[in-house]
Amino acid sequence: MMMQHNQQASIGHTVVRALTLKQLKDMIEEIYTSKSKYDQKYADAKLPRETMEQHMYTYLNQKYGLKVLIFFLSLNVVVMNFSEFDY
Repeated sequence: MMMQHNQQASIGHTVVRALTLKQLKDMIEEIYTSKSKYDQKYADAKLPRETMEQHMYTYLNQKYGLKVLIFFLSLNVVVMNFSEFDY
């Protein structure tokens, strides 16, 4: 299911809306910041680091908690990366 900019989709009782470009950029920055902190914690504990993709799901799960919402937020990231928007 593809959402166009400023559109909404419903899944059961949950309404999911497309992120604005600014919201998406802010979220990507938050994920990068979070990953940097996690990478340092993992290094200190001598644990293997998460990939960026793994960390994106970890971050979204911790922030939003709903697996359906996580799916649509990650879909937004993918769609925006292949969209006509100029970064």
